[in-house]
Amino acid sequence: MSARPIADEIKKHADLLLQWRRYLHQHPELSFKEFDTARYIVEQIEAMNLPVTITRPTPTSIVVHLVGASDGPTILLRADIDALPIQEDTDLAFKSAKDGIMHACGHDAHTAILLGVLNIVGQNAEQLKGTIRFVFQAAEEVGGGARELIRTGLLEGVDQAYAIHVSPSIPTGQYGVGYGSLMAAGEAFDVEIWGSGGHAAKPEEANDPINVAIQAITAAKQLLERKTDPLNPKLMSVTYFNAGKNNNVISDRANFGGTLRTLDVDLLQEVKSHLVQTLKHVTALYGADFRIRFETDGLPPGEPPSLALFNHDETTRIAASAIAKNLGKERITTVKPSLTGEDFAFISAIVPSTMVFVGVRNEALDAVYPLHHPKFRIDEAALEYGVAYFLSLLEELTVLERHAEV
Repeated sequence: MSARPIADEIKKHADLLLQWRRYLHQHPELSFKEFDTARYIVEQIEAMNLPVTITRPTPTSIVVHLVGASDGPTILLRADIDALPIQEDTDLAFKSAKDGIMHACGHDAHTAILLGVLNIVGQNAEQLKGTIRFVFQAAEEVGGGARELIRTGLLEGVDQAYAIHVSPSIPTGQYGVGYGSLMAAGEAFDVEIWGSGGHAAKPEEANDPINVAIQAITAAKQLLERKTDPLNPKLMSVTYFNAGKNNNVISDRANFGGTLRTLDVDLLQEVKSHLVQTLKHVTALYGADFRIRFETDGLPPGEPPSLALFNHDETTRIAASAIAKNLGKERITTVKPSLTGEDFAFISAIVPSTMVFVGVRNEALDAVYPLHHPKFRIDEAALEYGVAYFLSLLEELTVLERHAEV
């Protein structure tokens, strides 16, 4: 790159970073439906007039190939682009224009950051060693986007992969770094229980599925605690429950569902088995029937149902060193494992990978709400910190010529 420090390169893109992020925030799209989002990303990249190849391996994901002037490793940088089915409750001038859809997980920021990195690095391609694959991935929220891309051969020839995620728990200007299993293997589930309906005043003449469902949920949670190692993190969260519509009528069925989470895929299979066995025994006790559906039912043979995000030692040391050398070791904070999920896990299971967490918390701006909250917002100053991390990382990997430090 030029002799200009990283900070100067980024400041040139400050307005663009805001423009990209705000447009994406105002026009969110759900998983596998990011058609306008993908079109917008491609339009922005084409306007950069860079020596890149843009590919569309799936309907709503984009992969941009930037080949350097000399040989070197192939590095994958990934941003997710989908939004969530949440009604935004903020006063932002660029709040979501779509009813019931919101960028409440920061994917708009991830995308804007990666666009900025692409533009800066692309303008200096003659000083690049090796190849960078910039991946704008669809459908992270439902856990299918990474799988879909991997099936197209995305990871063939990739030496290392890196991603970021914004964190409202970390102050702006700080980076969260951790080693090993950091985010959970997860499995969504939906259960339907059949009993027999009747008059609310004569429960003995009915078989109340609500009662059966409540007993099953309670028993499953108790079994989770008593039949698995208490030192291994795991949880079962029931997030919805539906049954009946009338005050004096016992419904003939009840539905509930939620998610299972662990940091170990083998334990996840054990927890799934416990839930199924609990449903069998409880419904048999009450003479009811049930059906359970897991989100990974019907996967092609050989594909893992779910995986924990794993930060490899080598790539994480490189990431931490990049931050310390270029941005300041005082900006690094250690992050602990979380039972939230992230489908970058499927990439990390195949090639050495690391996800770093970019702080976006700022009490003065009311940027304090957790991910997936209707009031979630970020401190947009974090956009520049995200770009700075990726540029520092590429220098640390020696795929991009080192220049003066910030």
